Amino acid sequence: MLISYEAHCYIDEALTPGELELRDNYIKNKEMFTAPDSGGYDASKHPDRLPPGISGHYSEQMADFFIQGGGFLISNMKESDYFFSSYDVTVVPHARYTPHFLHEHGFIEMVYVLAGTCTNYIQNKRVPMIPGDICIIAPGTKHTIEAFSDECMVLNYLIRTSTFEEAFFSILSSSSILSDFFRHIFYSDKGNSYLQFSTGDDGEIRYFLARIYEESKNKERYKNEMMNAMLTMFFLMLIRRHEDDVILPPEDGEEVQHPVTIFRYMQENYKTVTLGSMSEFFHYSERHMKRIIKKYTGHSFSETILGLRMSEARQLLLRTKLPVAEIAAEVGYGDTSSFRYAFKKYYGAAPRAYREENAP
Repeated sequence: MLISYEAHCYIDEALTPGELELRDNYIKNKEMFTAPDSGGYDASKHPDRLPPGISGHYSEQMADFFIQGGGFLISNMKESDYFFSSYDVTVVPHARYTPHFLHEHGFIEMVYVLAGTCTNYIQNKRVPMIPGDICIIAPGTKHTIEAFSDECMVLNYLIRTSTFEEAFFSILSSSSILSDFFRHIFYSDKGNSYLQFSTGDDGEIRYFLARIYEESKNKERYKNEMMNAMLTMFFLMLIRRHEDDVILPPEDGEEVQHPVTIFRYMQENYKTVTLGSMSEFFHYSERHMKRIIKKYTGHSFSETILGLRMSEARQLLLRTKLPVAEIAAEVGYGDTSSFRYAFKKYYGAAPRAYREENAP
């Protein structure tokens, strides 16, 4: 399969010999392929063998987990088991017709669907994926992928947690509310620790992911530096082009259309926006708007606006010579005394003293 957008990356669509064995096993032993949300495959019933084809695609340690696990849950996979000391990213094509085995790991896994469709079971929830979908899964999140067709082509990008933090969240540092949004969704303690983006047939997204895959097979110098640089470029492109295409896990039957749009609106209008004006703009009640903001950022409306104002005020204090009164007006305060009080309470020092202590 030629990955376009001027990329010279060829991925063979044909089933590998191991996948052919897996498909034969799938046809003959359908009971081994029960979905996790209906019981899953119990490996303890087959302690003497691993399903054909598995060992050719996964590490021996994973094979041992599968055989000895006494069920379909594989033990936590640590970074040290899957990354050589000099590399931060590994790319593994997902073997089609692999039986379900729920697993969790101590690093980031990013799943990208090149072709066909698959189902990602995350914490026993069905997450359907179509071509162009990207699912970023947090450490410690139990999941498994169902890819039972010849047409399905999936790439798994395994990323050190520290590398992901640097590549993904560092690009949001200038947009604190979006950073809060993504962090809260991604590191939620409610079992929804994943982010999914729908990128469709975006050629640039496919190009960067193809380049990372190609580089992962490279043996030249600076391989790790190249992969990390391209990963950062990929996340920049993903947020620039698809931050509105985040697919959020539904909770309590409630759906919010384009929540990132709400937070970008707050970011751009924090100086003057009120809960009432924003609720009216998005056609929500104030009560519902409060719930959305709290749910997806972990903060109230007033806390979020205060954080945006204080962050901008801090930058103006350290990077400009503007008087405190002008900075107060610049971040939405009509009264300088109110600004001074809020800033000192937030940062522990009055604006002038903070500038003197922290200015370069």
